[in-house]
Amino acid sequence: MDKKITGSLTQTSSKRILRLNHYIGLVLMLFIFVAANLIGAKQFYRKNFSANAFTQITEQSLNIIRALPEPVTLVNFVAPEADEAASLIGYDLEKLLADYRYKSNGKVEVRKVNPLIDFNEARAIAQEHKLTTDENVIIVQYKGQSKVLNYRELAEIQGGSPFAPTPPKLVAFKAEEMITSAIQSLTAGGVAKVVFLAGHGEYDIESTERDSAGYSRLAEYIRRQNAEVAKLNLLEKPSIPEDTALLVIAAPQQAYTPSEIDIIKAYLERKDKPGRLLLLLDPQTKTGLETLLEGYGVAFNDDLSMTRVSILGQVRLLPQAVATTFSEHPVTNWLIKSGSSITLGPCRSLIVKNPAAEGAPRPVALALTPEGYWGEKDYRGETASFEEGRDTAGPLTLAAAIDAGRVEGGEVALPGTKVVAIGGGSFLINQLIGGAQLDFFLNAFNWLLDKESSLGIAPKTPQEFRIALEDGQKQKLAGIVLGAIPLAGAVFGVLVWLRRRK
Repeated sequence: MDKKITGSLTQTSSKRILRLNHYIGLVLMLFIFVAANLIGAKQFYRKNFSANAFTQITEQSLNIIRALPEPVTLVNFVAPEADEAASLIGYDLEKLLADYRYKSNGKVEVRKVNPLIDFNEARAIAQEHKLTTDENVIIVQYKGQSKVLNYRELAEIQGGSPFAPTPPKLVAFKAEEMITSAIQSLTAGGVAKVVFLAGHGEYDIESTERDSAGYSRLAEYIRRQNAEVAKLNLLEKPSIPEDTALLVIAAPQQAYTPSEIDIIKAYLERKDKPGRLLLLLDPQTKTGLETLLEGYGVAFNDDLSMTRVSILGQVRLLPQAVATTFSEHPVTNWLIKSGSSITLGPCRSLIVKNPAAEGAPRPVALALTPEGYWGEKDYRGETASFEEGRDTAGPLTLAAAIDAGRVEGGEVALPGTKVVAIGGGSFLINQLIGGAQLDFFLNAFNWLLDKESSLGIAPKTPQEFRIALEDGQKQKLAGIVLGAIPLAGAVFGVLVWLRRRK
């Protein structure tokens, strides 16, 4: 009896010990699993085995990041309405941002904000930067300053537009170039001051977003570029501030006085810091600024761009200028590569010729209309038609760039006056701003402020791997895939069936 009780107690004790060992083992396994994941999250090694290191940052970026005095934050804001660029580069962009974080040794923090998940944070970011529901952006933040990069700026995409009815295709991935350039511009210090002239019926940067003809949305896009925006009426304060980085004249409707024009000329010709000007003049107005740039080789015609289009079988006049041809220039190179066009609304044409000063660089005709356009000079009449000797024959020049610091025939560029002149300003109003037109403006803006990338980081081109097979090889491959492999499966199945029968 005692032996039975003793044996029963021994068995019970053994079971308890085994059960306890199981529990301890499970706890240890859980501890090891959690510890391994925690250590792996902070101490890990990344290796890129892709052929062209598509999502790997270069040594130039590493040198800039390692020299950062304080950390930089990269916010990947994913809009609920994905656009074309997001679908093409979204995955690669996340991998590139992860490489920034991994190689920065704590100097770069990366956050992804999805409005469907992080609703409150996404709403705060959208309100701060005036983002719409279809804007996918990277926000570079440093010491209270920020710069917003739209996904469209990070890639060159070919096709996918009404003028190029082929599926969109990624031609070049420029994300590293643009992100590192933004980091460099923020850490360099200083906020560019952009001054809009007022008092002559110019588009108003202080209008509300409900004002479809205002420039308030444009002003917000400029602020996203780490710049401040101000208004100036030369009749009230007859001088342009010394710290003005860029002067914008946005389609005045009334004429400037001779004294105001002299102030603008003096700003452009400053010796210590040559001026930068964005000049937009709408058609059907007389402002006194049409000949402001004649000394640099650019003047505005008093005409209205026109073309004929067929709508529902009826031929109609269309005073909307579309640019389809572009010169090689930092402002428009991306348009050439992507095969895009830009709609600039009602425009007057520009004259581009050799400047008056001997040896001065010739201005560049940035954007031109296709054949079929003409500059109508009798635009106040009831009918319009091209008249040889009176009207301006097409193709029409709609925009031009002046770089007085560029040495003709060479690659050297000295500090000098820079101007972008455009024959209309309505394409930037609140109701119309966006798409390729906005990208055109931002490229012009960054070029005028010398903010175009000079890092030497080349855009990354996706590689396509194709297997070229001869007809005989194709037949052999088809025989293997359609014949040999299914036959092998059938034979194996029969053998298994026979074995089971035995």
